[in-house]
Amino acid sequence: MPRYVMASRRAGKFTRAAKEASIRSFESFSSGVIRPSAGISILKEAEPRREDARRITIFDAATENIAEIAARLPDDVILEPEYFYQPTVVQPLGLNRRRDIAAAESVSVFGADAAMLFRVRGGGGEPLEHAEVILSLRNGPLTDRVSGVTDANGEVTLRFSSLFTPTFALAIPYHGFWTAAVFAPSGTTAITCPKLPSDGPQDWRHKAVGAPPVFDETLGSGIHVGVIDTGCGPHPNLAHVEDAGAVIDGLFSTAPGAGADIDSHGTHVCGIVGAQQGEKGAFAGIAPGCRLTSIRVFPDPSGASNADIAGAIDVLSMEHDVDIINMSLGGPNSSLIIGDSIIDAVERGTLCIAAAGNSGGPVEFPAQHVQCLAISAIGLLGEAPAGTLSSLRVPDAPDEIGLENLFIANFSCRGPEIELAGPGVGVISTVPERHGIEQPYAGMDGTSMASPAVAGAVAAILSRNPTYAGLQRNQARTAFAYTLARQFARDIGLRAEFQGRGVPHMGGINPVGDVSIVS
Repeated sequence: MPRYVMASRRAGKFTRAAKEASIRSFESFSSGVIRPSAGISILKEAEPRREDARRITIFDAATENIAEIAARLPDDVILEPEYFYQPTVVQPLGLNRRRDIAAAESVSVFGADAAMLFRVRGGGGEPLEHAEVILSLRNGPLTDRVSGVTDANGEVTLRFSSLFTPTFALAIPYHGFWTAAVFAPSGTTAITCPKLPSDGPQDWRHKAVGAPPVFDETLGSGIHVGVIDTGCGPHPNLAHVEDAGAVIDGLFSTAPGAGADIDSHGTHVCGIVGAQQGEKGAFAGIAPGCRLTSIRVFPDPSGASNADIAGAIDVLSMEHDVDIINMSLGGPNSSLIIGDSIIDAVERGTLCIAAAGNSGGPVEFPAQHVQCLAISAIGLLGEAPAGTLSSLRVPDAPDEIGLENLFIANFSCRGPEIELAGPGVGVISTVPERHGIEQPYAGMDGTSMASPAVAGAVAAILSRNPTYAGLQRNQARTAFAYTLARQFARDIGLRAEFQGRGVPHMGGINPVGDVSIVS
């Protein structure tokens, strides 16, 4: 049966009495209507972490029962289907997830009577172990995809149906090399992945947001950023990140390891915001001095539910008092429950920032929410070597290339909801320490990367503003942060539907804390 999420409303409940009334309304309705005798099966009831916390119940029910329930729904209760949202990274997700056992090849439902051997090498000719190879296939309107992980010799054999023609192959190294692309592979296919640069702590994304030319490890100091994602770490340059645990299937957990990254996406996002420099040449975050807290909402890389995302927003804003929440995730369905959490967070002084999405179409949710800063992705011409996946992100239309060789990524969602743009192509950041690799880094593309870049830049700007530091945690504080983020935006010559106000730029701040607004 379909699954549904029901939650008590918090937004607009400014007094304790109003919050308690909303909770009583929820509990009365839930106990009276959401019961097995009504053809309903309760799957999860989130245990409230504090008396005034949002109540959430996940249940399944037949469609005919839901219509009756919805007709009786009180104003203080929100009911909607369970929606799932994906991390907004372009390359296939889950490729470098935590593997406690050896990775196996994927198997096609169309058969496996054909095979192709792939040899993956680094730019110096060395075999690359633990690289994910993905082979895309086509037979007329039908498409298929198989994948596998290279062995110690940098080799993997992929099996597929001979009815399909190989069209495209990707080699995605775990660490230290660019993702490479090959069109129309045939026979034994060699793929060479160029080496990532190692001249950190800053790269083009820092320059794009106007970071000082001399690396400043205090940028973001005094600002608390929360990240809702696939988890974080382990990585030594993110050892300072506070683990807020996980909200999975409606339940909150702070058990050891609950917040560890089940993919590599969340670690990459956290690194973009606030990784510290570590060893020489390693790339640091845009706001390495900020306080950074991570919470996991993905049980696996496939999707996070509206119930869990709303719960994570509540935890970060209510219990951790974060100033900024970054959500590098999205989907086509608008969620009233997530929206209520966003509004509630805004009322407590928390600015929410979200990735616009990577479909190239309209802005996805939650970025499309009126109280969220929606972030599109830009790239820099020539930054990624030829033959890499990142080099394929350049748009065809001339009006999508702006000033200083900056362009709107061809995958980036666009529309009137876009508020700001951030670096999202060929972004190098941290990934979890696995396979015996110390301090690993990888390059990724997506509005998933652009959103934390903006979050980091905004954190740096706010950290140098004495007015912001003295504001009480309420809606006026959020409005101040929102306004400052937009005022510090630099126009890069793209249409507003691509860039919004532009790219946040630190050019108007200096180390002593004075602020001059950049128009």
